[in-house]
Amino acid sequence: MRLLFVITELDEGGAEQVFERVVRAAGKKHDVGVVCLLHEDGSVGHRIQTNGTPVEELGITDWYTLYRARRLRRIIAAFQPDLIHSWLFHANVITRMMAPREIPVISSLRVAEPRRSHLWLERLTRKRCRRFLCVSQAVADLAVSRIGVSTHQCLVIENGVDTSQFIGARRHRKLQKKVKGLTVARIVHQKGIDILLRGLAMLPDTLDWEWHFVGDIPDLKYAGKLKQFALTAGIDKRIVWHGGVDPAGLLQFYHDSDVFALPSRWEGQANVLLESAAAALPAMTTEHAGFTKDCPFVIVSPHIPSQWAHSIAELCASEEKYEIIANRAVAWAASRSWTPLLAKYLQLYTQFDQSG
Repeated sequence: MRLLFVITELDEGGAEQVFERVVRAAGKKHDVGVVCLLHEDGSVGHRIQTNGTPVEELGITDWYTLYRARRLRRIIAAFQPDLIHSWLFHANVITRMMAPREIPVISSLRVAEPRRSHLWLERLTRKRCRRFLCVSQAVADLAVSRIGVSTHQCLVIENGVDTSQFIGARRHRKLQKKVKGLTVARIVHQKGIDILLRGLAMLPDTLDWEWHFVGDIPDLKYAGKLKQFALTAGIDKRIVWHGGVDPAGLLQFYHDSDVFALPSRWEGQANVLLESAAAALPAMTTEHAGFTKDCPFVIVSPHIPSQWAHSIAELCASEEKYEIIANRAVAWAASRSWTPLLAKYLQLYTQFDQSG
């Protein structure tokens, strides 16, 4: 079977890391090709190509370069795929518009997208898609209610975690005299860093803390506002901005930290929360993180600064609660192996295999 994968970009990111795993698993059984709209030379793109899978870039960087989407038709004609699997909003829409009608298309929906323009385009092109792979039940519910997808077209395949990679990041979790907090996320509005910062500014004077932010900074204007707020609020000396780091560096951050927080306004299902659990690092997030009620995370609700301050202070005030959450996180992460999840992708692909 010939499988063509199309994704928006191949920089380091949660969806891109899952994409890489799926491409590698599919490549063991099928002929696989990869197309991205931009950044074929990103870290994920580099690993995919090093593994022997060819990657072609369309060079679509904005609306002015959208005409380059026509190249996808030529790539499809040359590769002759039996199935096309698109990932992320921009790649989903372009693939549905460019793929010949006779070739089935499936799309991965990775976030519970609130933006009306995105939802409108998803709805406009949805009939070209055979199946929608949703990263969480929340995303599937949105696909049905806001995009108009039928329930039988949705298949939920959640994210997993390779716990063996995070054993080195574990330590006996015991709160330090100075609490070291960690957030791993791109510095963009979606991730809600501004809400967390306002919460940190409300922490009681009795709590000694510092907070480390790890992640790329694509929105410099937003980042500037965050840094200005930290300075005005008098917490700038407690905040450290690290930018993006490689996987080995991230493991060290998980190891050294005491508390993890992901204050996203919307998500699909955040990989970094799975990673924090595998590293036995107690984590806090919002009800928008894409996990069910059995997750080991402290859910901050309502998602407002004062509640973040309260939740952080409460977690750091109880050594017993802290250790219970850390132990529960490891056990929960162990149940989220990639093996059965990747098998679901491969099983779906065989439903479109006409060669046998």
